[in-house]
Amino acid sequence: MKAEVHIVETETAQEFSAETVIRILQHVGPTVDDIIKEINEIYKNAEINKEVCLIMANRAYSASQAIIIMKERITRNEEKLKNFRTETYRLALQRLEKVIRDIKDYTYKVSKLNRFFIRFFSAKYEYEDVIEKYDLCMKNLQVILRVNNAFYRAKDKTEETKKVEKALEKTEKV
Repeated sequence: MKAEVHIVETETAQEFSAETVIRILQHVGPTVDDIIKEINEIYKNAEINKEVCLIMANRAYSASQAIIIMKERITRNEEKLKNFRTETYRLALQRLEKVIRDIKDYTYKVSKLNRFFIRFFSAKYEYEDVIEKYDLCMKNLQVILRVNNAFYRAKDKTEETKKVEKALEKTEKV
């Protein structure tokens, strides 16, 4: 199953509207989820290299969790969108989607005896290439998340503390 990559046109190359960011995440998230389901099926049906397939499935799953966190943060606080409005960020998400597809393709190749004559060096090289691209994508996306986290950590912690205190007070009254 092949999903299409949709490039979103914007008013400027530097800034997106909230709707554009949400559209990008809504597209990438389900697409990545579908690819991860395919990777899991490949893993379950692997004839060989089951451990390699599991490692690749775990990498893809980690990426989907990052997307879920981004969506939740954006919908929780639109003010945080300013960190998600760059062309670089959009391109990073699209690269992530492509890398997840590459992970799926590699996982498929190494999972079947009749599909891929495994030569150690070529399989190792391809693995390292896919993982290097994956790590770079995740690093690019995580930089934005770290900056965002540092800025809002104190505010969120205060809000969370108030919620916990309120919940504990209710529990104490019971």
